[in-house]
Amino acid sequence: VRSRRAMEANVHRTCIISGGRRRLHSTFQNNFEIVEEYDVNSDELLVRRVKHPTDIGDGRWEYEVGEPQRNFNPDTEIIAASNANPVFVRKDTPNEFQWRIRNLPYPPETYSVDVDCENQRIIIRTTNKKYYKVFQITDLIRLGI
Repeated sequence: VRSRRAMEANVHRTCIISGGRRRLHSTFQNNFEIVEEYDVNSDELLVRRVKHPTDIGDGRWEYEVGEPQRNFNPDTEIIAASNANPVFVRKDTPNEFQWRIRNLPYPPETYSVDVDCENQRIIIRTTNKKYYKVFQITDLIRLGI
């Protein structure tokens, strides 16, 4: 288990401010990268994305907090995801982890939240089996908590 201090011992960081956001880019010795974007005024974490090194080429960015911008260009794209589909987004505050699911079509009593302690996962599902989402708190796993 790596401690946070050991992880941060050999890290290269750059920080820029643009468009009302402070972007902090961290590259670790093993080429693991984290990009975090904070609101300049409120210091709220808006986006966190990570990229794990791979054996072949660059890895892909995974969003832990926030979501990628979705741009639909009707000139080049034929089909787009519906705006009515459920959208799963993580939004953290200094005191708590938050997950938000927008566009849920069923009443609240239809949903259940379960914790799988053995695999360190949280499961959200509906009783009518129309929605099922499994996710992990990657920050806690990364820190060995």
